[in-house]
Amino acid sequence: MNVRLNRMRLAIAAVVVAFGTDAYAADYTWGISTPGPYSTNYSATGDPSTLTAADTLNILNNTGDAYLNVGLVNNGGRINNAGIFSFQSPADSLTNSAGNMVFAANSGTYGYGCPVSGAGCSVLSNAGNMEVSGSGVSTAYTQFDNSGTMIFDLTSASNYGSIGLGGSTNTLGGQFSVNLLGGFTPTVGETFDVLTAGGYAGSFSNTTFSTDGATFDAVYSAHGVDLTVTSLTGPAAAPEIDLASTFSGMTLLLGALAVMRGRRTERT
Repeated sequence: MNVRLNRMRLAIAAVVVAFGTDAYAADYTWGISTPGPYSTNYSATGDPSTLTAADTLNILNNTGDAYLNVGLVNNGGRINNAGIFSFQSPADSLTNSAGNMVFAANSGTYGYGCPVSGAGCSVLSNAGNMEVSGSGVSTAYTQFDNSGTMIFDLTSASNYGSIGLGGSTNTLGGQFSVNLLGGFTPTVGETFDVLTAGGYAGSFSNTTFSTDGATFDAVYSAHGVDLTVTSLTGPAAAPEIDLASTFSGMTLLLGALAVMRGRRTERT
């Protein structure tokens, strides 16, 4: 029986190595895939919900509660987070050095054993691309540092990516950009509160960003950053109609036509 069980385990392991994927069900679900040997992708031992510094990931899908007990670095892969990365101590961290991270609605990070202020907490660091695709993203008890690009997805006036930074030791740098999804066209003067924070230092290096005919300006306050639509160009910008001038012009035109008709009547 034990021999048969061991053979079944070896067969399953061979399939996993061949396809380079793995998944665990409980409070967490992992999906990891890449070309090449499986061992270069995922080398954690013990509890499958715990990632260690030895892990090298190309694609990581988190839909539950992932426990990080050391520093994890993404050097060019992709992290899709629809759940929570839970740091186990202030010394733990998640660094996106050159890859892509996508945070879905109500996802984020949560730190343990650090002050409410955020000083000395675990660090979420982005030097690559970080896409905030839904509302309610949060970094509770986590310090956030950005030197890459933060991408905010806008689907409608009430449905757009937004992030709340916990603590007061967050640092903004890098750039911001916007994705307009589903054919959404904002209006001039419309504002999106994409980032709130208990405190932060720095700012994005770009003050404006244009996409699909819409230009956004970053507006800073003590409690975060708003993106305001300052102009529309191209098909997205419907020309304004001056009703007063239009009515006046029509009146003059009708008057001229009446005069011409009167002259024709006199001739006949």
